[in-house]
Amino acid sequence: MQIQLSDADLATIYRAAGPLDADVRDAFLTQVATELSRLGDLGPGLVFRVTRAAQKQFFVPPIADGLGKFGRGKYD
Repeated sequence: MQIQLSDADLATIYRAAGPLDADVRDAFLTQVATELSRLGDLGPGLVFRVTRAAQKQFFVPPIADGLGKFGRGKYD
């Protein structure tokens, strides 16, 4: 099934894909497209909710190195 998205909807989806690791972006976009085509009646709120839910599944936060802003430990 083909879905039609506005430029604003596409921008929302691509903005959410930005912080994801490059190796999971295709899977993220596929999941968003599959879910949107399954739900049907699209609007900006629905696109945002589906995109946010998918982003939560694929986002892996960076590992903190324990160093402060200037490369020192917290109590150096």
